[in-house]
Amino acid sequence: MSTNFYWLGARASAEDISMHIGILFAAGAYCWDCNQTFCMDGEDKVHVNNSEWHDACPKCGGEGGFTSSFCCAQSPEVVSTKCRLRPSELLVADEYGKKSTGKEFLDMLTESCAIQFTDSIGKLFC
Repeated sequence: MSTNFYWLGARASAEDISMHIGILFAAGAYCWDCNQTFCMDGEDKVHVNNSEWHDACPKCGGEGGFTSSFCCAQSPEVVSTKCRLRPSELLVADEYGKKSTGKEFLDMLTESCAIQFTDSIGKLFC
């Protein structure tokens, strides 16, 4: 399942690229200690259906956990700066209506999204 994120006050539409922050996707098994996906084809292929996966971390052999990826619609630096300047203000809403402060949003990205894709910055996508 994926979740779109928007600057608060924006209508839930990826058609307005100035308000669309990006999309969070489940990205499978990941070793947070080694910063390593279990996907044999690498991070770029975590969302490809025919990718094969290691049973354990290919670096340390550990069990790992799970991660998400974030496909950026805006520059991570711009988003990070805006959120850090207003950490306790509600700034972000997801497509389901859940609101987050700048700090909460950055914490979610740090704690849940080990993989970030930036090739869609400034493009319409959903």
